[in-house]
Amino acid sequence: MEFKHYGEIIHKIRQDRNMSLKEAAGDAITPNNLSRFEKGLATVKVNTFFEVLNNFNLDGYDYVEIFHIQDKNSLRAREIIHALSKNDKIKARQILGKKSDWGNVIEYYILKLDIFRMENTRDESTPDVVEAINYLVNYMFSIDTLYIRDFLIIELLLTFDGQYFELKFLEYLEKLIVKGLEETKQISESFSHRYTQTGTFLVRTYSRYGYYDKAEKLIYKLKIALSEIFYYEFSVFQLFYLNIYEVFNLLRQNNPKAIERANALLHYIDAQNDLFPLPNMITIKNSFTQEVQRLNKTGIPFPMEDEE
Repeated sequence: MEFKHYGEIIHKIRQDRNMSLKEAAGDAITPNNLSRFEKGLATVKVNTFFEVLNNFNLDGYDYVEIFHIQDKNSLRAREIIHALSKNDKIKARQILGKKSDWGNVIEYYILKLDIFRMENTRDESTPDVVEAINYLVNYMFSIDTLYIRDFLIIELLLTFDGQYFELKFLEYLEKLIVKGLEETKQISESFSHRYTQTGTFLVRTYSRYGYYDKAEKLIYKLKIALSEIFYYEFSVFQLFYLNIYEVFNLLRQNNPKAIERANALLHYIDAQNDLFPLPNMITIKNSFTQEVQRLNKTGIPFPMEDEE
């Protein structure tokens, strides 16, 4: 069902909840004015609109689902993400189509880079990829305030090997992440998730750029923050990846402690896979092992054989 205006959304929800105009209106608006709004004959203030929504007793995820019903691009984006989750990159590219098919060019470039990233190729110099990266980098520097959606774009850009951001911007980003985690840890799981995930990618970037001390200090800050919100499921995964990037950061400094921690992570992966077999854990283990072996200049073999 496609909606022509927000009043129709309110009307649909009210019918789905089997509520009268009086019940839905509550103290926010008169039933008559709500009826006119539902028919597209009147407008309401933003705060009134959300007061009416509050009367429906829905979860935030319900609102996301409802407001995306009429958004064809959002539906297409979810189809692409689903195809990528099935490792069907050909189908993902077919669904993506051309830039001219998208009203939101930023969404198009985000999904384009996401498909490219999933293809696990190191060639970032292809014209399509350069175009997408340049567009998103320029977009990031054209806005004065970063909202939570913008952190998703930053995460995506930080997964690539090119040095697209100067240290000053990375330090600014770190301050936003640390401040955001402190302010939202008791408010929103999704906000905490985004901040910690972006922070984890920032750790990786600091290390790759050679800012080893900054990487180590940020790891410490993020571990403290994650320990305070450990009741969220994503905390376990973020701590896991933080430890992986900590190993890489130590290896880049030829620190022997890296091998000890790397072996501990291998044992953790094996234990997790024995208890809860997941296909991607084998992929993660192989990728982690290869990267440790590539970076390892300590003279200590990896993986080490178990002592009898």
